[in-house]
Amino acid sequence: EELRGGFVTAVQVNFHPHGGTFHDNHRDIYSGKQRAGPNCTCSFRECVGTVCYSLGSSRICLTETTTDEQSAIASCGEGCEGKRERKWLHSGDAMYFNAAWNQNHMHGIP
Repeated sequence: EELRGGFVTAVQVNFHPHGGTFHDNHRDIYSGKQRAGPNCTCSFRECVGTVCYSLGSSRICLTETTTDEQSAIASCGEGCEGKRERKWLHSGDAMYFNAAWNQNHMHGIP
């Protein structure tokens, strides 16, 4: 909290006990402008980032650049599908996403 100038507002733990489990690509909810679903009545504090941490195994993390209405990135053309990157997240590794990155990208464990 001191390093990033924010507060921990939520913790989500995902268990992936074998290679057949996954966590769909998504954006994290960083403010009240976003909703978890059509019937969501949750209230959210403004957030500055997300940390994804792996413990006990190595998994591939898929990140995708998006060009939809929430993104500030424009499509490069009609057939443009954005950019996809797969990066290893080894046990003890962490990935940090800030609000600007989260607005323009999705992440998940395929």
